[in-house]
Amino acid sequence: MNEIVLQKHRPVYLKSAGFLDGKGQGSAFRVYKKLSTLYRLATLIGWIRACRREYSFVRVAASRKNERIDEAIAAFEKALADGIWVERERVLRLVDVWKLQQVTEVEKDAGRLEELGVLVDNAIYDNLESNKAAELFELDPAGQQKICVEIAGLLARQLNTNPVSEAMMKVTWPVAFGILSMREAWIYKDWQDAIGDMMLRRVEGEDRKFEVLGFYEFEKLCSSTDHEQRPLIQRLADILDQLDLSITQDRFDARPRQLRALARANANLVQAMHAAQSSSGVISDRLLDLAKTVLDKVKAERL
Repeated sequence: MNEIVLQKHRPVYLKSAGFLDGKGQGSAFRVYKKLSTLYRLATLIGWIRACRREYSFVRVAASRKNERIDEAIAAFEKALADGIWVERERVLRLVDVWKLQQVTEVEKDAGRLEELGVLVDNAIYDNLESNKAAELFELDPAGQQKICVEIAGLLARQLNTNPVSEAMMKVTWPVAFGILSMREAWIYKDWQDAIGDMMLRRVEGEDRKFEVLGFYEFEKLCSSTDHEQRPLIQRLADILDQLDLSITQDRFDARPRQLRALARANANLVQAMHAAQSSSGVISDRLLDLAKTVLDKVKAERL
């Protein structure tokens, strides 16, 4: 997380689509780096799932020390699954593009803003269903402009303000459509559990009940085209596919902000484990320093 979120010239290997054949030294290294990043994320989800299963009848937050760990894990799961902030952000940007109202006025009523976000989100999905499309970018230009007109009308009615004129819509709809089709890659809680289960192997006769897949087994899963677990791999890969993290504030991609939230949760988890561990713990001083660096540099955005 430190490398891909904070070192903007490092994660160029995430800009590619899928997994290439890796021919050539440079290409082979980039394919490995992308797969390795995916494996580390899947491994962490696996260990979290193991903790959830092993302690399913025990309140991990029973002690103050372990409560921090539980909170950090919950924040990690929320960062992967929760896109409510995108709904709010989408409304605010559309209000600004179409000059429907002062953005600061819309922000004042958090409950109303959330309601508008849900209405816009529902309108997007209704439009996709009526057009039998999976993604907004599958719509032709006329369809793209049409959904912008519909949602502009929806927001104008809800905000009790003047509708967007045809002249303004003609100029602004491409930008508005980019906001509506902001790229997202949420891994919902049940999907996280399924990915975690996929990554685990039961260990018999040991104190530890589970072990995670090795890199060799994981690479085989990723290279398989007909494996029953392939959809889970794809959901995970969507977070890192064709991702340009050199753009700090990507207006049309929610994933950089999602990854910064993951980085914060990981760093908080490291600190919580350090606070709970004994003198023979596994958290090194170097890792602890790195966690502090991440928390210092990653802004605490409102998610």
